[in-house]
Formats: sequence, structure tokens, C-alpha cells
Amino acid sequence: MYYHQSSSSSPCPTYHHYSLPRTISVIPYHYPYPPCTPRSFEEMWLCNYNNLQRGFYSTPQISSYENNEAFQPLWESFRWFPSMNYMGDPKDTAKTTIENKWKSLNGAPGAAISYVEKIETGYRIRYQNGAIYTKKANGPAYWVYGAINERHHALGGVKSWLGWPVSDELPIKYDEGQVMRFEHGEIYWWPETGAIEIDQVVLTYKGIHCFGPTSGPGSDEVYATISVAAPTGRDNEPVNVSTSLTKLYTDVDKGESFPDHIELYRGKPYGLNLTFVLMEHDEGDPNKYYKTVHSTVSTAAAAATSGVAALGGPLVGGAAAPILKALVTPVAKGINSLLGTGDDLIGQSTIVLTLKDLVQLSARPNENVLKNQIPYKIETPPLSGQGSSYKGYFSLSRA
Repeated sequence: MYYHQSSSSSPCPTYHHYSLPRTISVIPYHYPYPPCTPRSFEEMWLCNYNNLQRGFYSTPQISSYENNEAFQPLWESFRWFPSMNYMGDPKDTAKTTIENKWKSLNGAPGAAISYVEKIETGYRIRYQNGAIYTKKANGPAYWVYGAINERHHALGGVKSWLGWPVSDELPIKYDEGQVMRFEHGEIYWWPETGAIEIDQVVLTYKGIHCFGPTSGPGSDEVYATISVAAPTGRDNEPVNVSTSLTKLYTDVDKGESFPDHIELYRGKPYGLNLTFVLMEHDEGDPNKYYKTVHSTVSTAAAAATSGVAALGGPLVGGAAAPILKALVTPVAKGINSLLGTGDDLIGQSTIVLTLKDLVQLSARPNENVLKNQIPYKIETPPLSGQGSSYKGYFSLSRA
């Protein structure tokens, strides 16, 4: 293959290839003369944004040969710039994506009150009722509206810690609430609470308090075993059970508080079942009862969730509540039947915290404080046995 310089009068250097009556200008840098004026959108894009630094460029002399079939394969080999598919304005693509979402919602967002807006790495169009966002020009797009949209905007929108929406607004089963998922958390909404943003919650055991007289001539020695059963969102293990054993509290008398701190659960607020078992230590092995309680709660959880698909996730988080409540009776019966002699059972309590409970309690800024020693948001009912009475205390916060 060879080239020779053309005798064309064009100010651009031109070349003939063999005998084809077509010229191609070789312009490695921007060439401002009129004959190089772009004749198409592609050429204009290349000229304006790349300053013709990407290679070959055609001149007006070859316009009559654009459809020359013999030359087309050769011409395509000289097209160093990308095709129109890669040169389209992403804003136009995003506009189409968002408008298609608007159409799929039957126009529910109302009339547009803005053009497509570039935000961070994505786009949005604001409407009378909220806004439709897409992080990528070609989607997916999501409609954020109402109280959830107001809260998201107040936090900083897509620039906030929540980031971009990754779902439409979803109902919370059995709970008359709504939730919208974002990259790094969720915003929940109930009529009586408004919108609450959250990612994960932390449940912490804070200690015990002795209300009633202790049995026997001396002080009590007590300890507690605490189990938490929580939805995981996994089909192979719908509910996960974790169990903790407190330290042994010695010299316990009426009116005394014993602060403590054990993290029991950290995760999504999809509901949980909290079982608190308080024992009076005589000659038994606390580890034995720890294992017994863990086994009992695990067995009950497995039976209650048998055949149930993943319970995690905001959409079905409310559905976990009935199953978690169903664990209460078998756990109580199991512990009463399995615990033997050695250490004495003072009492036990199983508390069910729904998705709504976890979100609302964790978002509440203030805690109660018992005797200026134990901060808490959750307490067991009185646990009475062996001649004494106690309560256990727990705190709940956003991670």
C-alpha cells in the first residue's frame, strides 16, 4: 500500500489512495482552515472536544464519495474516532432514562420543574411531586417523593451518607409503613413518626437492678444468659441466634444496681427476639446453662422459620414480627424443662422488638437512667424467684 500527495488546491495536505477519486486529509493537530469545517455531528464533536488530535479527518472534497461502496471498507479503517453510540451526550441518555421512569409511573411525579441536572456522578429531574434520580445515565432510575424525599434532601441528598436511591419506595408488611433503600442505609416512614434514616442498630446489655429482698442469710450471687434471634436475610439461615453470658454479680442486696456493657446485636433493624434468663448461682456451672439457653432458642428459631424464605430486608422486615413472637412460648417451655438442679432459675423474659420498635427506639436521642447508674431504653418486666426480684436493662442506638 502506498500514498502520493494530491495536487488538490485544498490548504490541507491531501493524499490519493491508488486511483480512487477520494482524498483524505492527514491532520494530527487542530487545523482551523475552512476546508476542515466539520460536516457532521461526529466530526463537530471530534473538532470541539478532541481538537482533531485523534487522527484522520475528512475534507469537503470527499463528500460525494461518502456512499462509495468500494471505498467504504478503506474509509472505515481510517475512522479513528468512536461511533455515535459512544459520542452521545450522557445527559441526553439520562433524560431519556428518567422520562421513561416517569412514564412507567403513569406521570405520578407530576410535571417537570427542572431540566435534567448533573449531580455528583449521576442525574436527576425535579418534578412537582419529588424527583427521579439515576446514578448512571442508562439507569436504573428511582422516584423519591413525600416525607422520605424531604428527609433525604434535608440530609444532603445524594451527597449525604445515604448516597443514591437503590429501590423505589416499598411497603413494610404488617406495619403500615414505607421504606426506601439507599446505597448506605434506609429511610423508614410511619404516619405517627415521620421519616427516620438508619443503616444498622446496636443492642447493648446495660446491667441489672435488685428490687426485692434476697433469699437466705447472706447476699445473692446472680448471672444472666441473654440470647438474640434476628432475621438475617439469608435463605439458608433465616434467623441467626447469638448468646452471651454476663459476669457473676456477687454480694447483691436489695436496692443495688450492677452496670454492665455487652454488645448483643449489631445489624439491620428487621426485628429481633431477646431472651433474658436470670440465674442464682449455687453450685452449678454457668457455662452449662449458657449452652442450654442457646440450644433451646436455636431449636425454637429453626422450628418457627422452617420453610420460610429469607426474612431480612425492609420489604418483609415487618413480616418477621409474627415469627419472632411465635418463639416466645417454645423458648419459655424449653428453658423450664431443660434447666436442672445446681443453679436456681430466678426468672426469664422474652421481648420481641419489631422493625418499627428498633427504628424508633434507636432514633430516640434520650435514654432513661436508673439510679444515675444504668442508662437504658428497654427493660424486662420484674423477674421474681428464689425470694428476690430483678430487672434487666438494655440500650439501643444507631450504629
